[in-house]
This record gives sequence, structure tokens and C-alpha cells, in this order.
Amino acid sequence: MIYTTDIIGDQWKILIGAVELGLVIGGCYDILRVLRVAFSFGKRLYILSDYVFCLWGGFLTFSFLLNENYGIPRLYIFLGEGAGAIFWYLTVGRIAVPLGRFLRRIISPFGKIFRKIGKNVEKSLNKAKKSFEKAVDKKKRLLKKGCRLVYNVLCLNISKAFSFCGEKAGKERGI
Repeated sequence: MIYTTDIIGDQWKILIGAVELGLVIGGCYDILRVLRVAFSFGKRLYILSDYVFCLWGGFLTFSFLLNENYGIPRLYIFLGEGAGAIFWYLTVGRIAVPLGRFLRRIISPFGKIFRKIGKNVEKSLNKAKKSFEKAVDKKKRLLKKGCRLVYNVLCLNISKAFSFCGEKAGKERGI
């Protein structure tokens, strides 16, 4: 016999787990916000980070649904996650932007050093790229073109062949 108190108790347990998951997702978003404020992202990286965060949050929600509710989506689970994320945002999340600004102040003096290192690395990568391209070009140039090949040691001159060759050097007879 199934008792309603067991069902309701399980639903409360799932709801509390969903609120906890919302808190975790809110914390992950705050980490992303701190990184965005500390390091200025470009537009494309900003969009990419949002996309990756949505995929991560969806993966966590899907895993939670499979683990706790046999994969059955319920509205109270999503509302619980939303409530947990909003609670995080309104309490601990208030620290994220000031923390990011503080980190930016700490990191900014080192920015010049990192930019200089980045330029040196970029120069060395460009040199390596050029040398690699030269090596590829040399490899392509190793084989001679067919019309200039001379297989017969006696027929070394391409324009005029010796009398015993009969034809221009490098050309096969009978073709």
C-alpha cells in the first residue's frame, strides 16, 4: 500500500535537493561573473561563456532529474532550482562584482608583463610557423618536374641530346 505521506516526503526531499542545485548553479554563475569582471572578455568569448554555462547548467539539471526523480521533469523541481539561484544571487552573489573589481586592480599591474610575454610568444610562434612553411615548401620542391627529369646519365643535356640518344633527353621512346 502506498501512503501519501511517503510521496509527499519524497517530493519535499526532491524540492530541497533542487534548491541546493540552484544554489550550486548560482555559485557557478558567480564564478563566471567574477572572471568576466576581472578579465575583460570580448563579445564572442562572452557569448561562448554563456553558452557553455547553459550547457553545464542543463547537464546538472538533467543529471539531477535522472538521479532523484527517474528523469521525470516536474515544475516544482525547476521552480526550486530557480529559487535557489535567485537566493544565491541576492545574498552571496552581491560579492561577485566587487570581488571581480578587486581582482582586476590586483591583476592590472601584471597585465603589461603578460602582454609583453604574449608578444614574445607570438613572435616565436610566427617564426616557427614560417620555418614550418619553408620546410613544407622544401619538401614539395624535392621532386623534380617530369619534363626536366633525366634518367640516362649519358643524355645530360635537355635541349640537345647526344647522337646515340636519338631524341631529347628526358623523353621516353615510343610514346
